[in-house]
Amino acid sequence: MLGALPAEILDLVALESNETSLVHLCRTTKRLQTVAERLLYRKVHLSDLHHSVIFFQTVTARPNLALATRDFFFNLSCVDCIFVAFWNLFSRALCAMSNLTALHFAGANLSDIIFRDNTHPNLVRFTSVDYITPEVSSFLTRHPSLKQVFIGEGSTCLHTLLPPSALPSLDTLIGSIHEMGGILPGRHVTHLILTWFIPFSDANTYKIIKQLTRGASPVRTFNCTTFEIAYTRHAIVRAIAQYLPHLHILKMANLTLGSRLVLDDVVRYSFL
Repeated sequence: MLGALPAEILDLVALESNETSLVHLCRTTKRLQTVAERLLYRKVHLSDLHHSVIFFQTVTARPNLALATRDFFFNLSCVDCIFVAFWNLFSRALCAMSNLTALHFAGANLSDIIFRDNTHPNLVRFTSVDYITPEVSSFLTRHPSLKQVFIGEGSTCLHTLLPPSALPSLDTLIGSIHEMGGILPGRHVTHLILTWFIPFSDANTYKIIKQLTRGASPVRTFNCTTFEIAYTRHAIVRAIAQYLPHLHILKMANLTLGSRLVLDDVVRYSFL
């Protein structure tokens, strides 16, 4: 029988199974349930209140499942009306997930409660589209292992909250062009993925690109999503040629037509 196979073989079988098959495996034997649950909880995406509460209650009651979670994505709308008890439960669950490597928050109005006293030694990716608060900044500072940080367009004060010693391992920065010049100094960021929704002029373009030279390492990849790229493309390329001589990959995308990205409006340059 399948349950009699060595643990290594069971792991391989589970790795090749989809989510539905893993759920079925959980309902067979205790041994197969242990193997399947570990993979089911490895990557968690929550987008409604009911399932969020069930998940938080489960991982706080079963620490082995909390430790199995590596990638956690939370995307819940209208969270401003949720009771404090929910955020306390969320915080306890997040604290139990101490093996996280990726933490993503796509919802707005998150409570600072969930960022207090939580530490994840293996965390390498962090996303937040919400405004950065001192509590979030403190959370980022406690995680020197972070290599990739995604900061939402609305956040314009992170650089004033982070101490110079924070994020020493950061190599990829994703977010608004407003934040780049303040975060880069002293950090070895080589990959930038930016949104650039501010008024353009040649002088303004040169000034902004020049700010990207403040990092401790030269920028190798520059990915920019903006408006009116046809008008600004040449100014950006000229500014990059002047200030980012070590650039390997440049990609610019135009969103003038709305949220739909037209392939003809994506420009790629490679300098390898």
